[in-house]
This record gives sequence, C-alpha cells and structure tokens, in this order.
Amino acid sequence: MNLDVIEKRIRSSILKSAIPAIAAMIIMSMVSIVDGFFIGNYLGKSSLAAVNLGLPILYIFLGVGLMTGVGGAIQSIRALGSQEFEQANNGFNQTLASVLISLAGLSLCFSLFLEPLSHLFDVDNTVKTEFLNYYFWMVLAYPFSILNIIYGIFARAEGKPILALNLSLLSLLLNVILNYLFVAVFNAGIAGIAIASIIAVLLCQCFGLAYFKFKSKHFGFARFDFQRLFCANMLKNGSSEFIAQISLCFTIAALNAAIIKVSGVTGVAAMTVVSYTSMIFSMIVIGFNQGVGPLIGLSMGAKRFELAKKLRNTTILYVVGLGAALWLLLSIFHQDYGQLFVDNSDVNALISKGLPIYALAFLFLGFNMTSTNYFTARGKAKQSAFIASLRSLVVLMPCIIVLPSLLGMDGVWLIAPTTELITMLASIYLLVMHDKVALDTVPSTNKA
Repeated sequence: MNLDVIEKRIRSSILKSAIPAIAAMIIMSMVSIVDGFFIGNYLGKSSLAAVNLGLPILYIFLGVGLMTGVGGAIQSIRALGSQEFEQANNGFNQTLASVLISLAGLSLCFSLFLEPLSHLFDVDNTVKTEFLNYYFWMVLAYPFSILNIIYGIFARAEGKPILALNLSLLSLLLNVILNYLFVAVFNAGIAGIAIASIIAVLLCQCFGLAYFKFKSKHFGFARFDFQRLFCANMLKNGSSEFIAQISLCFTIAALNAAIIKVSGVTGVAAMTVVSYTSMIFSMIVIGFNQGVGPLIGLSMGAKRFELAKKLRNTTILYVVGLGAALWLLLSIFHQDYGQLFVDNSDVNALISKGLPIYALAFLFLGFNMTSTNYFTARGKAKQSAFIASLRSLVVLMPCIIVLPSLLGMDGVWLIAPTTELITMLASIYLLVMHDKVALDTVPSTNKA
C-alpha cells in the first residue's frame, strides 16, 4: 500500500478498505440474526432465552481467540509495513497456532463442564435443556468461526479485503439454507441450528485455508520459530480484546440475572432480540476498525504518526454519524422491530418500549470502540485496556447492579447508553492527552 496515496485520499482509502470488512462483519452478524429468526419463529421464547444465557461462553472464546489473534496480527502487520517479510510470515504462523491450540483447549473444557454450568441458571428445565442442546455443538464451532475472523485480518493487511467478505457471505447463505432444512423440514430443534452452524463454518474454513495455501502473497503456512517476545507482545497487545470479552462474560451473566429478577424469561427473550441491533452496529464499527487498523499499523511501521491520527479521526466521524442515523431509524420503527423475531405480545411490548432507550448507546459506542482500536494499533496497551475495561466491567457492572433495582426494565434499557456515555468521556480525555504527548515528542516524524 502506498502511504502517500492514502494520505492524499484518506476518506476513500478508509472506505475502500473498510466497506468489504463492514459488509463481512454485517453478514457475520446476520448469521446470528438468522439463527434468532428461526429460533424465535419456530421454537419460541424459551429457546431464545437459552441462547442468550449461554452468550458468556461465546465471549470467553472471543476473548482468548481475539487476544492471541489480534495481538499477533498487529505485530505481523507492523513487520509487513517495515518490509520484514520473513518475520511477518513467522508471526502469521505463530499467531494461527496460538489461536488454534488455545481454543481447542477451551472446547474440551466446555464439553466436559457444560452440564454443571446449566445448573447455575435460575430458570426452568425447558430452558436448561435447550441450553445444553445448543451449546454442546456450538463449543465445537467457535474455534473455526474465530479462525475465519483472523484469516480476514491477515488478508486485509495485504490488500485483499474481499476474502473476509466472501467467507462471511458463504457462511450466511449456508446458514439460511441449513437452518431451514434442519428446523423447518427435519424438526431438529435448537440442536439443528447449532449443527447447521458447524457445517457452515467448516466449509468456510476450507476456503480460508486454500487462500493462504495457494493465493496469499505475503502469508503462507510454514514451520515457524517460536518467539517468546512475540508471544509476550501478543498477549500484551491483545489484552484489551481479552479484557473486553471476558468482562462481558461476567457482566452478561449478571445482566441476565437482573433481567430474570425483574421480568423473567420474557425479559431475557426481549433483550436477546434487542441486542441484535447492538450486534449489527458493533459489527459495523468493528468492520471500520478492521479496515482502518491495517492502515494505521502500516503508518506506524513507516513512522507516519500524523497519518495514523488522521485515519483515526476520520473513522470516528463515520461511526458516530452512523450511530446517530441508526438510533433515529430504530426510534421510528420500534413498534415493528420485535415482530420480525417472535410472535409473543408480552415480549414485543417490552421491545417496543425499550428499543429507543437502548439504542441511545449507539451515539457513543462507535467512538469508544474506535478509540480502543487506535490505541491497540499504536501499541498503547494500557490505554486500550483501560477503555475496554470501563465499558465492559468497571462502569457497566455498577450500572447493572443499580439501574434495574431503581427503575425495573427501564433501568435495564438504560444500562448500555449510560455505560457508553461515561466511557466516551474517559476516551476523549485519553485521546487528547495522547495527542498532546505525541505532538511534543515526535514533531517531525510524519515526513516521508
């Protein structure tokens, strides 16, 4: 990539890199939404609640997988930007090996202890049974899903963003077809939804493997030298991803407990459907950040610090504007949204009232996620981890404890916007201080 061209055409460069990533992430989120559509319309609110109760399992996989995957990819991309091609490919292989080994271990652990976990939920046996039937299979699918994400990051780093888009599109099409067959035709229930996911991600995995085996210019499968420093930096650079996801593991469990206390399984089902909007917007922001992340990483490798700042600020403008547009759209159509997923008047009444409140979070969420991504790309692990911990634990947990007890379900809907607003104020402060220090210490490093 020519950094001089990128600096002259920052907006178009971001969009060119980000749009395929955004499309890929939206399609990836649509896989979960398609699952939700079939679960809600064919299986009911108990099945929806069961999937939501097990989300902490997904976030544990994401925490470990993204910590190793993103933490390793950042170093490989920097090496690529510095023209250190052998080191970049060594990092690629060490990253994939680390992701695969760590996630395989997690799959084994959850396979052994899934039954005891189901007894932690204060729900009826129907929900517990659905939980076991779904997550017995999903813990086998998650490692391959996360590997597909890592493939996309490396492909974008060498200017091939279309790979992640194609993998996600294939996964979506397979899920629609297989979900219909397993649920509507074969009546396989919630286990059929999970089996469909496994088949889809394994087929996508084959395409990712083929790309890096035969098509990739800079990255390919090979024996690698295990580097302790690379591993240490992997964990350090990926720490914010780990903190964010693992914190969500605990906070979602606490949130579900609070919702069950206030509104029971009906409230959990409503939150499941509403959270699909957050999933879509988060994926859009992640897509922007995955698209701009390699550009920032390459700028850092070439010591073009001012260019990295411009890329960050332009990305923030995009994601904040999109967040405002989505909040307005959901505020207008809040009465119709829930009916797409579940035919239950009690659930839909909660969704209609809570969606406009919950969606206020989108005004601030994009800013926070982009700030975290920027600090990660610049190797500022402490700042990145601090922001991630605020929005996923430090601020979020007190909001979960206090707001529902004071305001009931209204308090539940206010948790996300309150958390994101407070976190954004901290993010602004950290960015201002960071820019001031960078201006004082590297006043002339941006020249080619």
